Order: sequence, then structure tokens, then C-alpha cells
Amino acid sequence: MVLTVGLCVPQVFGQAGTVKGICKDSQGTPIVDGVLVWTNMDNGQKYTLKTNKKGEYFSLGITPGKYNVRLFKSADDQKADKEMDHVNGFQVQMDENDLPFDIKKEQESAAKGQGLSPEQLKQMQEAQAKQAKETNTVKSLNDKLNAAKTAADAGDYDTAIASLNEANQIDPSRDLVWFKLGDYYRLSAPKQTDPAEKQKRLDSAVESYKKAVEIKSAVTNDKDPNAAKTWQPTTTTLPMH
Repeated sequence: MVLTVGLCVPQVFGQAGTVKGICKDSQGTPIVDGVLVWTNMDNGQKYTLKTNKKGEYFSLGITPGKYNVRLFKSADDQKADKEMDHVNGFQVQMDENDLPFDIKKEQESAAKGQGLSPEQLKQMQEAQAKQAKETNTVKSLNDKLNAAKTAADAGDYDTAIASLNEANQIDPSRDLVWFKLGDYYRLSAPKQTDPAEKQKRLDSAVESYKKAVEIKSAVTNDKDPNAAKTWQPTTTTLPMH
């Protein structure tokens, strides 16, 4: 029996291939801890691979066949089904198969095909980088808003205030953050036994509300110079700008 197993092992590996590649984002930066899902188009078998600190991935023992390959920036993006790129019908042979992902080069090639000039391509890439930054900022701020709401719902206004002050360190230009901060300063004031501290929090509430109105008015007036300056918040989640 030992002899039989010894003979079968090389045969099994002989029927499989290896896959490898390096993954880079739209800025040409290696994608660290990215996730690649290889799905066999014939039988649905899936292989989930991760990239290392250099954006590289490598795996042995991939059954030959045609695969759909999806690239995700992280495991969280995979759960949310937010792919960065994909390749359909990639043929895995019984040897080494190289499948790199270079989103920047792909965008440059697409731009050339669309007849974009180098300056137009640069503008497009800058716009994409700006959008990616905005997405990350909004996510961070919404995390702070949600944490503040959870604390406030439990009556812990000090933690809620601290969370929103941290949010304003990330980006002080969001009217909703200032408005909610005003709410939590106002609601925390009656709990204070020191009259001076109570007044301080009420003053902070007023200043926060003023800041929220100023920011909202500036944004509204930029869009419509004739818009009224009266404003009431209607959401607890920051929209994308």
C-alpha cells in the first residue's frame, strides 16, 4: 500500500498546474492582502488566493481548465462583492501559468483606445484617485458617526463627543458631523453637576450648530446662489460628494 501511494502522488501533481502573478492598483501600487477567486468554468470549483506584501500570489495544485478570475482589494471587499478587476476564460495548463493584474496599465491602454491625450489620461487618473480618497474618507466618517450614535443611545455622551471630535480631525468640512456634535454637547449638558461645565457644553453645542449651518449654507449657495439658508438635517449617514 505504501508503494501504491508513492506512485500516485506524482501522478496527482502531474495533473495540476501552478498559477502566479502580481497585482497592482490604478496608481501602480502593489495590492497587499488582495484576494483572488479562481472559479473553474466547467465544474464550479473555486480556489481563493491572497497576495503578499509585494502584491504577489502563487498557488500549486490548480486543476487545468478554463477559469473566471476575480480580484478584490481585501477580504471585506470580497464579502461585499466589490471587485477591482476580473478575467474571464483564463486557460490553466499543466505547468506554470502567469496572470498579472495591472489596473493602471489597463486604464492607460483603454485611454489610448479611446483617443485620450496624456493630459486627459492624467486628469482621469487624478479624478479616480480623488474619488477613491473620498470613498475612504466617507467610510471613516460614517464609522465615527455610527460609533457616536451607539454611545449616545447608551447615554454615554462623552464617548459620542470624543468620536465626533476625531471625525472632525479626519475632515472638518462635513456639516452632519458638526450638527450631531452639537446634539451630543446639548444632550450632555443637563448631566453636568458643575454649572461652569454645563454652560461650556451648551456654548459648544451652539458653536457646533453654527459651524454646521455655515458649511451647509456654503455648499448650498455654491450649487444655487438663490437658495434659502434655512436648513434641517435629514440623515445620519454621510453621502458621497
